[in-house]
Amino acid sequence: MHRTWQRLSFSLPGRTGKSKEDVAKEILRYFVRHPDAADSLLGIARWRLLQEEVHRSVGITEEALQWLVEEGYLRKIPAAGVEDIFRINPAKTRQAKSFLDERPNGENPANK
Repeated sequence: MHRTWQRLSFSLPGRTGKSKEDVAKEILRYFVRHPDAADSLLGIARWRLLQEEVHRSVGITEEALQWLVEEGYLRKIPAAGVEDIFRINPAKTRQAKSFLDERPNGENPANK
């Protein structure tokens, strides 16, 4: 029998905000793709959290890398058949170090 889920989010602030139905489908999708899989509540929660964290981390990392390339701190090197490679731009090393020394409010202790 198909059960209708209430559309309530039970996530913590700053998390995905997924509904119970979304989470249930995510878990069920995993078990359908891996019919021999078996795990405990904690095991399932761990791989779900890890999967979500990796997904979030990739998105944030991509945005940060794009900004670093646009600012000239990093170079993006296309690689045939694989993902692009990133490396420091030697011409901007001094500026990169200065940027790293900046305080969150933009104040640079080197300028005092």
